[in-house]
Amino acid sequence: MIYEKSKAKRIIVDKTKVRDIVYSTINDMATIVGATLGPGGNPVLIERDGLSPLITKDGVTVAKSLGVENAEANIIVDAAKEICLKTAKEAGDGTTTAIVLANSITKYGRVFLDKNPKYNPQRVVNELSDVYKDVIVPFLQDKARSVDSKDELVDVAKISANGDLRIAQCAVDAVLAAGEDGHVLIEEAQGNQLKVETIDGFIVTTGLKDIGAIGRAFINDKANQQVKMDNGLVFLYDGTLNDLKVPSAIQQAVEGSEYYGLPITVFAHGFADVVLEAFAKTTKGGYTVTPIKTPMSGIANSRSSFLLDMSAYSGGQVFDPGNIDKFIEEDSVDGFGRFKAAKVGMYETVIQSEPDTEKLETRILELKHLMEISPSDFDKMHIKASIGKLTGGISTIWVGGGSELEAREKRDRVEDAVEAVKSAISEGVIPGGCSVQLTLSWMISNHPNRKPSWEIMALALSEPFNLLLSNCGESVDEVWPNLREHIRESANKKELPTKVFDANQHIVVDAVKTGIIEPAKVCRVSIGNALSVASLLVTLGGIVVTPRDFNLENQLALSKQAFKDMMSGTGVGQE
Repeated sequence: MIYEKSKAKRIIVDKTKVRDIVYSTINDMATIVGATLGPGGNPVLIERDGLSPLITKDGVTVAKSLGVENAEANIIVDAAKEICLKTAKEAGDGTTTAIVLANSITKYGRVFLDKNPKYNPQRVVNELSDVYKDVIVPFLQDKARSVDSKDELVDVAKISANGDLRIAQCAVDAVLAAGEDGHVLIEEAQGNQLKVETIDGFIVTTGLKDIGAIGRAFINDKANQQVKMDNGLVFLYDGTLNDLKVPSAIQQAVEGSEYYGLPITVFAHGFADVVLEAFAKTTKGGYTVTPIKTPMSGIANSRSSFLLDMSAYSGGQVFDPGNIDKFIEEDSVDGFGRFKAAKVGMYETVIQSEPDTEKLETRILELKHLMEISPSDFDKMHIKASIGKLTGGISTIWVGGGSELEAREKRDRVEDAVEAVKSAISEGVIPGGCSVQLTLSWMISNHPNRKPSWEIMALALSEPFNLLLSNCGESVDEVWPNLREHIRESANKKELPTKVFDANQHIVVDAVKTGIIEPAKVCRVSIGNALSVASLLVTLGGIVVTPRDFNLENQLALSKQAFKDMMSGTGVGQE
C-alpha cells in the first residue's frame, strides 16, 4: 500500500466561531435568494464563467450560483444548496421558501439554545422532527383538496411563472397533453416564441441518418424528407442483422399471407451493408421495408429495454439469436407487431399503434418498479421518459426570447410552472400567500402536546410571510391585524384559511376566487427540506476545510475554458 500524505486542512472547533460562521452564511444566502420571493421579488444578476451574465428570478438558480471567498463559509453554502436542489427536484417550486425557512429555523434555534443552555441540540432536532411528522404533514395531507378544473392549474402555474399567464397556460396544456405518466420536454426556440407541441405516438430517437448515406433511398415523402407508411408490420430483433437469412425469412413469412404488400419496419441494433442494400432494393420495387436502428441511451441494456417497450406498444415479439431459427422454420407472421401509421424522418421516428391495454400496463408497471429500485437519478430520468413514450405522452414546450438572457430566464419560469402543475395534480392544492404557514404556526403554538422547542418552528413559519410583505413594500404591523382573527379561527378549527394577502393588489382577498393557490406538495417539501438542513447546522460541532488557493482556482478555470474553446472550435470568450 502506497502512503499518501494528507492535505493541509483548517480545523475549527470553537463553538462560538462555528455558530457565527453558520448563522451569518445561511442568513446571507437567505437574503439574496429571498430577494426573489413573491410578486414583489426582484431578479438577480449572476456572473458566469465563460458565458454571458444571467438575470433570473428563479430561487434555485440563484442558490446554485452562490459561492464565497471564505472556505469555512463556502462549505456551509454548499451544504445549504442541497435543500434548494432537493426541493426543486421533488416539487419543482418552493426553493426560495425552503432557504428562508432554513435560515429562520437556524436563527430561532440558536436563540432557543442560548436561552436553554442545558437543552441538548439533538433533542431539539428530534422534537422539531416530531412536530413536522405529527402536525404539519398530516394537516397538509388531510386538508389539501384535489384540483377541480384546468383554470385552477393555470392559477398554480401562474404563481410559479411570476405572474406570466402565457407561460402558465403553456405549462398546463403540456402537462395535461402528456398525461399522468407523460414526459414534458423544454427546448430552445428561435425568436421570441412560446408554443406547445404534442406528438401522438411512440417516439424513437433514431432515423434514416443513423443507417448512413443509404437512408435517403427509403424516402417516399420527398417534400418532408421522410418515409411515410400506414397500416404496416413491426419486426423486432435484439441483435445485429449481418446476413440475408433473417430478411429472407421476413419476406417468406408475409408472402402468401393477408399481410403481403404491407409496409414493414425492422428494428435491430445494426444492419450489414448487404442487408441495407436488400431492403433498399425491395423498397424501390414498391414493397416498403424500412430498417431502423434501436436507440441507445446512457443506461445499461438500453437497446434491449427499448425493444421490450416497442413489443408492448406494437404487440410484436422480440426475436434474438437464440430464438430466430424457430421463426425461420415456422415461416409465420405471428411474431410481427402492428402499426397504424409510421413516419421515419432523418433524425427521429414516430410509430402510432393500437396497443393491447393489458400488455402495455404490464410493461409500464415493470418500468415503474425499475424506477423505484434504481439508485441512479440518471437512470430514473430515462425510465420515466420510456414510460411517457408508452403512454403516448410526450409534450414539448418551445421557449425563445429577444436575447439569450431573456430566453434563459423564461425557460427557468417554464420549468417551475411545469413542475408546480405536476405537484398540484399529485397532492392537491392549498391557499397561497404563505397563509397556510401562518395557520400551521398558530396551530403549533397552541397545540395541547406542545413542547418548548416547538416555539422554533412556530416562529420560523411566519418568516416567509414577513419577507413576502417586505418585498412588496408592505409592513407586517399594518397587514397582520387584517388577517390575525381569520388565521386564528382557521387554526382552532384545524381548517385551511380562505383569506390571503394579495401581494399584487395589496389587499386581503378570497384565495380560491382570486386564484392564489399553490401545490400542497410544495409547502410540505419546502418545510421538510428546510428542517433537514437546519437540523444539521444547529447541531454542528466543528468544521474541517481545505484553505482556498485563488491563484490555483483561477488557473484551473482558465485551463477548463481554454479546453472548451479548443474542443468547440470557437475563439476565447465566445459561446
